[in-house]
Amino acid sequence: MRQLILAGFLLAPWTAVLGQQPVPQAGSVTLTPVDSVVTLLAGSRRAKITREQLQASLSQIEAALGSSGYSGAIKSVREAEAELIRRRLEEGDLFPGDVIALQVLGDPQMTNNYTVTPRRTLLIPGIPDEISVNGLLRSEIEDYLARVIAQYVRNPSVWVEPLMRVSIFGAVNRPGFLIVPASMPLPDIIMQFAGGPSGNIDPDRSKVTRGDREVLPGEAIEEAIREARSIDALNLQSGDRIEMGAKPARNFLGRALGVLGGAASLTFLLVRIF
Repeated sequence: MRQLILAGFLLAPWTAVLGQQPVPQAGSVTLTPVDSVVTLLAGSRRAKITREQLQASLSQIEAALGSSGYSGAIKSVREAEAELIRRRLEEGDLFPGDVIALQVLGDPQMTNNYTVTPRRTLLIPGIPDEISVNGLLRSEIEDYLARVIAQYVRNPSVWVEPLMRVSIFGAVNRPGFLIVPASMPLPDIIMQFAGGPSGNIDPDRSKVTRGDREVLPGEAIEEAIREARSIDALNLQSGDRIEMGAKPARNFLGRALGVLGGAASLTFLLVRIF
């Protein structure tokens, strides 16, 4: 399994070569409407999890939890996923402080980034009323905004990409706070924004926390990396902290590996594995 996870990291940089555009980090939330927002949206046209898919996944997980053919570790992962899905279905995905990248072709005034207000609404120029996003999933916001904007703009072409504020710490080369497209796969985020895994990475020790509560264990992070799942598919929300597990540094060699660059670290790990 570890070999598959590392292979996913090695393949991740090629997504940039094949046309995926980088997205802004936390320091560049204020984007110009003509270039940055359009570039971001053009590089982030991936499908997001629908309400029907979430409901189907929840039903499958609940059926699996009722079976005796799964280990306790697997059931623990599935129970955590089920709880996150239930919360998404009940509360939606968009909370105060979240950012929505919006492009309306033919109306540059509306094309910009918008922050969800404390009332869980959006304020868009040219639309007199606040637009409620309460209870909406990320997969629903584009169609919803298109219907609203169509009341004020004739035949609008609307693109929307929800951005998420997450933090990545632990065994990565550039830990910190990020703003990334929700539809971006976790391996791409680690490679492009967090500088890749450091030499002492141990996915078994990874976790996702929300406040002071762990919401996903290391097994779920391993699976997400192996399958290149997006952070939307992981049922994360803004403010979640992704902690990439690290091996304890026991000697000078272990400490030295912690500062190696991404490519050198991966090469060393593959040599150790094989």
